[in-house]
Amino acid sequence: MEDESKVIVYNSDKPTDQSPVSAVDLSKTLQKLMLRLKGEFMADDGKGVDYSKFKTSQLFPEYKKQACQLQNIDLNTLSEVEKKVFFISILLLTLLKWGCPK
Repeated sequence: MEDESKVIVYNSDKPTDQSPVSAVDLSKTLQKLMLRLKGEFMADDGKGVDYSKFKTSQLFPEYKKQACQLQNIDLNTLSEVEKKVFFISILLLTLLKWGCPK
């Protein structure tokens, strides 16, 4: 039986700025960073991306810093449809952070 007192918290890094962040603006920022990262490590034929090399990019620390800002978003400003789109987008973007070796 697992010890229920142990809790794993993803994205537990403390953001440098803890003021509220626009969910829409943050998702746009993360998406742009992700596209730049993918562009750095895309195969010459354009058919693949070497995600394991993301941690070597100079952009990766900025991506992680921005991902930490997810703790500061105010979801109350979003409609139900916007919330669904936001969470789907953020799920795809943050999976890459957790999937990269440290």
